[in-house]
Amino acid sequence: MKKRTMEKIRKIKANLNLPGEAKFIGYCVYNSLKDEFLHQFEDNEDVTLKAWTIMPEFSLTFDDQNEAKLIASSFNNGSIGAYLFETDSQILMYVE
Repeated sequence: MKKRTMEKIRKIKANLNLPGEAKFIGYCVYNSLKDEFLHQFEDNEDVTLKAWTIMPEFSLTFDDQNEAKLIASSFNNGSIGAYLFETDSQILMYVE
């Protein structure tokens, strides 16, 4: 992970008052209109498959923020790219 990205994640954790051991899981696609997370996605010449979940722990995660944002914007349904963090007791999402 890039140094700049790691610094940004540290700042987000501090702003959210997350414990030091909170883990950055990755970037997700979140549909804010339905309060759902993208769980499965496949897009090729034969099929376009999208499955959603209300549980962030089952969210499809991406290592690349731009990939999550690109996929989110392609849906035209209020979806956005977001950060996911895991603590001992919960999964937290952060939207810029």
